[in-house]
Amino acid sequence: MDILKILLLGLFLSGCFSKATVLINENAMVSELSGLDRCNFNYQCKRIGIGYAFCSHIEEGTAGTLHYSTLIGKENINRLKVMVAKEIAEEEARIQKYLSDPDNPPECQPYWRSAPDPVCSNNRCITK
Repeated sequence: MDILKILLLGLFLSGCFSKATVLINENAMVSELSGLDRCNFNYQCKRIGIGYAFCSHIEEGTAGTLHYSTLIGKENINRLKVMVAKEIAEEEARIQKYLSDPDNPPECQPYWRSAPDPVCSNNRCITK
């Protein structure tokens, strides 16, 4: 029984049972979000691609990345993914409309860009 108590205490202190301290407002812009990257361990750190890049078939589909931690909770992660997908679709539609004008010929400079996985450093998810 003592081992079970120690295990539960360890899980609690590790943040596995932590409640989300951030509540993502569904009406917010992705650029307005903050405090999503608090972490205790590397495995909690994740990244999501944000923004639309014209050469997306070459650049992994996004213009940048946003770090977040699994500590924000599944509900917030799902909200974040929906917000990001909506903003990417809106940006893509604006760019496609712009490029459909004959005075705006598309230019694509192909290159490969890949970022390393984020790690937890000083209780923040970062890319080293």
